[in-house]
Amino acid sequence: MNSFTASNNTNAIALNHAIIGNNININRATEVGSAIFPYYYTTGLNNSNSNIDLMLELLPDSIEYGLALELNPLGNVSAHNDFISSDAPMELNMDIQLPLSIIANNLTLADTLNIDISDTTGLQSAMLNINLQNGFPLEAQ
Repeated sequence: MNSFTASNNTNAIALNHAIIGNNININRATEVGSAIFPYYYTTGLNNSNSNIDLMLELLPDSIEYGLALELNPLGNVSAHNDFISSDAPMELNMDIQLPLSIIANNLTLADTLNIDISDTTGLQSAMLNINLQNGFPLEAQ
């Protein structure tokens, strides 16, 4: 990872962590029969080993990153057991998980919906279903 920068309309902060500017060797996936088992590389960022707290406090509206990827940088070290095919393409996914804690007292979610039921003949009851989806763990009453 060559760079990782958070910015808003007025400021930008570049990540300061050991993963920036240093090579990360990632083990290859393994293939057993028709099943492919990917290799996952995980690193943790906190205010002791990086400036991630300053980046989040910036309240960024964009994040930019620069990556360089080299396949088989050490050459053939697995007796040609590496593989890329149409059934097993090369994929690189970046997943960032941020714990977030928000305290909101007396929070009200409100919306207005005009419903016009012109003929209520035979109407004895109605039900309103509200589906709420959120990527965060959410509790509500």
